[in-house]
Amino acid sequence: MCEKPDSTSEEWQRHRVGIGTGLLLCALLVASAHAADAPRRPQVGPGGSNWKPPAQPASRALTTHDLASGLTPADVVNALLGPGVAASQIQFSGALTAAGTFSGGTGIVGFESGIILSSGNIGFVPGPNSMDDVTADNGLAGDADLDGLIPGYETFDACILEFDFVCDGPQTVVFRYVLTSEEYNEWVASPYNDVFGFFLNGQNIALVPGSGGMAVSINNVNCSNPYNPPDGSFCNLYVNNDCSDIPPGTFPCAGVRDIEMDGFTVVLTATGTLQAGTNHIKLAVADAGDRVLDSNVFIQGQSFSCGTPVGACCHTGTLTCDDYMPQSACQEPGDVWSVGLFCDQLNPPCVQVQHQGGEDCQHAIAIGALPFVDVNSTCTMDNDYSSTCLGTFDNGDDIIYALQLSSPLSINITVAGATPADNWIGVAVGDTCPPGEPCIAYATTSGTVATITDLALPAGTYYLMIDRWPSALNCMDFTLTITSGAPTGACCHTTAQLCDENVPQADCQAPGDVWSMGLACSQLIPPCTTPPQGVGRDCEYPLVVNGLPYANVNTTCDKHEDYSNTCLGNYDNGDDIIYELHVAVPQTVAITVSGATPNDRRIGVALGSTCPPGQNCIAMATTEGTVATIPSVSLAPGVYYLMIDCRPVDVECIAFSLSITTETGFGGMLDCLAGPDNWPTCPDPSGYDFDIDGDVDMGDFAMFQEGF
Repeated sequence: MCEKPDSTSEEWQRHRVGIGTGLLLCALLVASAHAADAPRRPQVGPGGSNWKPPAQPASRALTTHDLASGLTPADVVNALLGPGVAASQIQFSGALTAAGTFSGGTGIVGFESGIILSSGNIGFVPGPNSMDDVTADNGLAGDADLDGLIPGYETFDACILEFDFVCDGPQTVVFRYVLTSEEYNEWVASPYNDVFGFFLNGQNIALVPGSGGMAVSINNVNCSNPYNPPDGSFCNLYVNNDCSDIPPGTFPCAGVRDIEMDGFTVVLTATGTLQAGTNHIKLAVADAGDRVLDSNVFIQGQSFSCGTPVGACCHTGTLTCDDYMPQSACQEPGDVWSVGLFCDQLNPPCVQVQHQGGEDCQHAIAIGALPFVDVNSTCTMDNDYSSTCLGTFDNGDDIIYALQLSSPLSINITVAGATPADNWIGVAVGDTCPPGEPCIAYATTSGTVATITDLALPAGTYYLMIDRWPSALNCMDFTLTITSGAPTGACCHTTAQLCDENVPQADCQAPGDVWSMGLACSQLIPPCTTPPQGVGRDCEYPLVVNGLPYANVNTTCDKHEDYSNTCLGNYDNGDDIIYELHVAVPQTVAITVSGATPNDRRIGVALGSTCPPGQNCIAMATTEGTVATIPSVSLAPGVYYLMIDCRPVDVECIAFSLSITTETGFGGMLDCLAGPDNWPTCPDPSGYDFDIDGDVDMGDFAMFQEGF
């Protein structure tokens, strides 16, 4: 037998402590879950790392060899130097695992081999990208020269290779490099701004092209945080490799390039003018702000050479561009020379182009008559627009279409990728180019088909943009299909005296709504207004009768002949009026219609459960005189419709008075009222719970026989 511990016992006190501890742990877990939503810096002590080798290691294209493997600093320098350069006084400062050589970089960093310097461990650099925060804390100091490049930051774990050299050719030094880092993209524009520098005789020559002297660092070359090209700083010089920003957004991933680093620059060129005789170069990279998240600089092998610097020459007069041009050959009127850059790296671009349809808003593809089908590709386009309603789905290359409508139209849009790899599609429609935020309509999908259905558009000009969330590629092949949707028109909301244009009939079904196909609100005759309440002119605007008995003096002379195929025969050929009768409990009613004058005669009155009453109505009465009567009609709970009309001779309308009275009991009109055995056949048995006890039984039948 189990007994509850005494509240004063030691066992109970331990139990209370356990409960309190459990509640505290729950609170801590909740707080921890909220904190986990934000990126956190890895916690690694000096000399440690968080790198985890792949579970099934495989050979990778990119391989590295560090100084701990037997290489010497001299070996590293010799791998860097080109012909005509002699080095001396070689010095290295940093962890032995932070410097060395690499090979297999052609499809990854942009050149095959060379040297690599790291603020962490170069052995962690080869792909795949399996972690978001690879870190080796080497426990080393930073560098004062690097500190000077990024005022306000302190550097750590500096890796420095420096030497003297002399050139036997032109007195200019040139070499090519790439910065890679784990700081991208989640730590862009943060207090962590890893940096490197190439100090030629004390002056940094590793500069962001076109920046006016800005050092190459995380905060100076990026596509913003969160990743959103072309936003950021010199985004055209950045290559994203962060799995978090590549569908499906999880680690590990193949990435854009087979490398562990989350982002890197395009191939950049450093160039500097030499002094006579011996010169000194210092190559350095370091963490900034703290000791974690590795950054690396790759330098192309044998690219450290003495020669005439070259770059892109943009001939602005002809909009043409030439690569590998010395400055002396880029001196024509309108020529602009960019040292160390290729033509495809210029921002803004300088190319001679035959403008292709859809490349931008100025060259949108015109959508002709519908249906419209276009098989196309964004792979010859650029990422011109990235601040639209598509969000991250507008970060790929985009294509623009223009649609001119002379009248309102509803359309269906389908964008289908050509292959399973042509997925993560976005399509947006707007009345500006590009479609803004918000746009008129958009659709996105992680699959291969994006659709917008029954998009109602008034007359005007519209722009359609197709883009994608970039995965392995920034572009895709697709088929665009545009067809006409459901007809549209003006929807007059008569009860609110409001009108909407270009509305499908299916969306104009609220009480009081009137739909006019193909018309604008300004074209409605009569205009969109609220009819007089209870006018009774037709089934849409009946006179509503909510309680009995009921009396009404009225006329059909301000109505129309709307209905002429009812149980009244010739007596429904005049102008008619409609009443809507709501019966809450079983009732027996008598209906009398009396003409106002001797001339108000030849009257017909019909009662039905549909509007207007059909050929088989519930009851009807006609008269050549001035009084038509329907006596003793038993009605179950429900809604009924009463129509008053006439057989026109001299005139087509009548003035009249209507009287609806109730009778005691039900007169046995319906078989279902003959007794409880017949009630299951009644249309609404629950309506006969006269004693309101929750069921229909003999007690209700007794009340019925007594007439309540």
